[in-house]
Amino acid sequence: MQKKSLYASEQDTPRVQELRHDYRRWLDKIDVRNLVFVDEARINLSMSRLFARAVDGERAVGSIPGSKGGNVSLIGALNLDGLIASMTVPGSTNTEVFITLLNPGLTTDLSPIELCWSKLKQFLRSCEARTHESLEQAMAEVVNFITEDDAFGWFNHCGLFT
Repeated sequence: MQKKSLYASEQDTPRVQELRHDYRRWLDKIDVRNLVFVDEARINLSMSRLFARAVDGERAVGSIPGSKGGNVSLIGALNLDGLIASMTVPGSTNTEVFITLLNPGLTTDLSPIELCWSKLKQFLRSCEARTHESLEQAMAEVVNFITEDDAFGWFNHCGLFT
């Protein structure tokens, strides 16, 4: 049995395929050192590791708060130097808080910041912050774990180097 990898089925439509192809052609003309990817990620106080070790034959057990404590939006900017800017906004983001430059439905697998969010969220899950103050502190620490090597690898993974 293999883990199923899911993606947005809209990526299979001819219109989106053409948009993705145009985006790739546009990227071929750009100096990657000038690219900055901006995105937001939702986090909350009930984040916890998704996997754990346990004695053979026993189940790994953990606990999380019944209430998520309200969502926090993390907004960041990633370039080849790493995570160059980040901020948090209580609750959800909207047009007043965040304007999307590229339709994320078309480019999530082509955007290295999505891989950055994955690493960042993994760290935050292991911190298991249960107050907004401890979550802010953990987020301030995690920025230091995003390295230039990470950024280079994520840019490379997304095919931004030819």
